[in-house]
Amino acid sequence: MRIGKVSENVWKRSVQKRCCGQSPRSGETDVEKMSTDISLQGPGIGQDAAVLDVSGQLRAAMAMEAASISEASDVCSVAEHAINNLYCKGADPASMMLAVTLREAAEESELREIMDSAARTALRHGMQITGGHTEVRKGLQKSELTVTVLGMSGEARAEELRIAPGLDLIMTGHAGSEGAARLARRADRRLRSLFPAELVENAQNFDEELSVKSAAETALKCGVKAMHDISQGGVFGALWEFCESTQTGMEVDLKRIPIRQETIEICEIFGWNPYCLLTGNALLIACEDGQHMIEELHRAGVSAALIGHTLPEREKVLTNGEDRRFLDKPAQDEIWKLDEIETSPKKEKAVLNIVLFEPEIPANTGNIGRTCVATGARLHLIEPLGFRLNEKSIKRAGMDYWEHLDVTRYLDFADFMEKNPNAKIYMASTKAPKSYTEVQYEPDCFIMFGKESAGIPEEILLEHQDTAIRIPMLSEIRSLNLGNSVAIVLYEALRQNGFTQMQSEGHLTRYEWK
Repeated sequence: MRIGKVSENVWKRSVQKRCCGQSPRSGETDVEKMSTDISLQGPGIGQDAAVLDVSGQLRAAMAMEAASISEASDVCSVAEHAINNLYCKGADPASMMLAVTLREAAEESELREIMDSAARTALRHGMQITGGHTEVRKGLQKSELTVTVLGMSGEARAEELRIAPGLDLIMTGHAGSEGAARLARRADRRLRSLFPAELVENAQNFDEELSVKSAAETALKCGVKAMHDISQGGVFGALWEFCESTQTGMEVDLKRIPIRQETIEICEIFGWNPYCLLTGNALLIACEDGQHMIEELHRAGVSAALIGHTLPEREKVLTNGEDRRFLDKPAQDEIWKLDEIETSPKKEKAVLNIVLFEPEIPANTGNIGRTCVATGARLHLIEPLGFRLNEKSIKRAGMDYWEHLDVTRYLDFADFMEKNPNAKIYMASTKAPKSYTEVQYEPDCFIMFGKESAGIPEEILLEHQDTAIRIPMLSEIRSLNLGNSVAIVLYEALRQNGFTQMQSEGHLTRYEWK
């Protein structure tokens, strides 16, 4: 079976028929074999929490989420998504139970970190961790966590089995936000080479708030007919499940679905569909007066947009301008592709680093990029740049090598120094006191070159006097071309380090050397 949620057909055949006392063969409920039927709402497509009648006056809601743990935020994510299912039922979270299965290589500190993260999440929602199970299992690549939550209320709600057509559909939050945050953290270096650092850092924080508590409480006060939290499967998956669980159709305008530009840009780099990407802090809401609902949500500090309406038939229609198509069954969440990035990391090795301080001419940067690819050096660009990295002149100068370049961008020199605190930096300048051949270049050192019109600021040069270097030239010449200067100094550094991993011999095409 495919990675991720099992398909709808598999779930119906092998899971639903075996729940709530149903016979695996007939699907009929055998009441005599059940001690008590307390389920007001059991399993179903889009039903992420069970509602139980505990005493006639008291109702309970239960939900469960599970995930593999790659980073500390995964613990918060799985717990928050479970709790969100309780809020959608109008229940107050009360109890959390954890099942932790640790990989064999895990240290006790990893278990402690998982429990600390879960405890902080429980505390935020006024819950207690009331028990669970912990074990170590052989063969796991990642530790696994299952969270079961219980909420209590006198008014915990069961979804209406069928809702009316013509209801407004509202979405809170932003599509693909949580998945975009994880992707931005995982692909930090690559994304910084393509986008401003501020864009990448903003995206990395998209999953700071995952709770739908405020949105759900507001919707319940304003007469919501049905609501569904958006999580794994993204917006498209949630729309499908919402229609299946409420036995209705819908028409949604793709352009009205809220989505941040950072999410679109980042997903485009990896070919991911942001509408099929893990989403947090987001709800689908069906109600009679969408405008009033949105006003109340905004008053509660919740972003919301009217994205469509329900239909009398069970058609699931997406519009995009004049285009009109039917929504497909949920595809695999794009977040599962994150493992492909994780399992193929670049091998870290000592490499030389070229730094361009506020470069102004795109063709020079393109040529330098090609030189870096040919030598295995990394390129660092300190903003502001005098051009956009997608300009044709850069790609033309770098030819088809540019896509293979390891390049990172920085907001300014301070940002560069903050992110490379232990870097040994050589400052190449015509104002420097000694020749570039008089120093010994470390295999992972940084060599900085200034902007074409002014070079490196003298304030920076004074702070690095011991590593300031110059290329000897006739006094009548102000400076060499920036691309030539980089090549001269870089190849001296490579020579000193033995041209490691570089091809040292060439071959004739039609003849052989004697």
